[in-house]
Amino acid sequence: MAKWVTPHPTVGKSSEVLRKETEDALDDIIQGLTRVSETAVKEREAEATTIEIKGTDYFDAFEKFNHYFLKERWGDGLPLFPPTREKVDWMLTGTDRALGEVVVKTRPSGRAATVEAIAINAVMAGAIPAYLPVIITALEAWDECAWGWGSVTTTSPAAPLVVVNGPIAKQLDINSKSNATGYGWRANTTIGRTIELVFNTIGGTEPGYTDMSIMGCSSTITSTVMAENEDVLHDIGWKTYAELQGFEKEANVLSIVPAFWGFKEIWIKANSAEDLLECLIWELDNKGREGLMDWVGGTWLFLCPEHAQILAQDGWTKEKVMDYLSSTLPRYYCFPKGKLRTIFKEAYPRATEITKIMPDNALISGYSAEASDYKIFVVGGPGNESQNWGVGAPFHPDFVSREIKAPRNWGEILKKSEIMTMPMPKLPW
Repeated sequence: MAKWVTPHPTVGKSSEVLRKETEDALDDIIQGLTRVSETAVKEREAEATTIEIKGTDYFDAFEKFNHYFLKERWGDGLPLFPPTREKVDWMLTGTDRALGEVVVKTRPSGRAATVEAIAINAVMAGAIPAYLPVIITALEAWDECAWGWGSVTTTSPAAPLVVVNGPIAKQLDINSKSNATGYGWRANTTIGRTIELVFNTIGGTEPGYTDMSIMGCSSTITSTVMAENEDVLHDIGWKTYAELQGFEKEANVLSIVPAFWGFKEIWIKANSAEDLLECLIWELDNKGREGLMDWVGGTWLFLCPEHAQILAQDGWTKEKVMDYLSSTLPRYYCFPKGKLRTIFKEAYPRATEITKIMPDNALISGYSAEASDYKIFVVGGPGNESQNWGVGAPFHPDFVSREIKAPRNWGEILKKSEIMTMPMPKLPW
């Protein structure tokens, strides 16, 4: 795969400057497209061969394997498990789909991610066969995200955010409770790591060349994978996120979206829904002070069980909270049109096109007035801290939800996987 690097970022540059940068690279682009390079030949030959790595013992071979993969820019910096034929065949017992079936065409490389190629990456990530249906579904859903593949090459820090609903979350021990987005759970970590490795090894992301993230973020190692805490939802009588999207309660559903710029921790100690919501509105001021009012959207609110219980006890449902946020936030956080930062006016003419007929003192908001733009999940363990994940892009990124189809021999796969369920303390109530 040939590479051309032009000066980044492009935001704020005039059309004349961008044209010159493009014209300066044209000769290299034409040469690369019309001549078969030595690298391209090697890549095609490598597709049909098996890499053989030898060492004085297993540990020496293991080190040489990881060194080779890092040198080829296929690794994530952490040790990878060698995908031997035996291990890949073992991983493939987690699916009944054909080895050569193309799951997605990856970007920016354009290469196909087949079932077998995904299994290879799952082995390297440390996953087990039972995780494969979730991983495959995640990549299929990712392919439908409006700004999915674009987010793997952008200058902003971005990585997939994955939420799982349904019985499969407990079957695979996908953590939904304390430290759900942190360490300690093989499912959460390796499902996400496999997704990221597919981006690297098949999709061709490479820091500084195809992945132009200025500073990056640690979530591009393992994505962010969690399950919704359905034990709490059952206790308080709330619907799961998947149910609100029209799926049956017992359906296994995966929802995925490109998440930009991380989250904001929301610490609120309250005794009533009224107090909690009033504090929440103040904590959610993240679409005005940065001058991003032209990036209109909602928010992704991950409520801790304590906050969800307080709301439910006072008669609030997820739907009612969504309606409240969509009707309140745009009124609380609105600013004169003239306050928009000049750089964003130049970079995103589409946004200013909408507001150009308004006077400079006209009030506009970065928050959407559509209730459906506000996503609410219940995740976590004891405590009074929730999280707000901002939309963070002008492309209205939204979760894509797909049902996870288990293989015909799912019961046998689970039994052979010997999944260890990690014990967790019960909530105070």
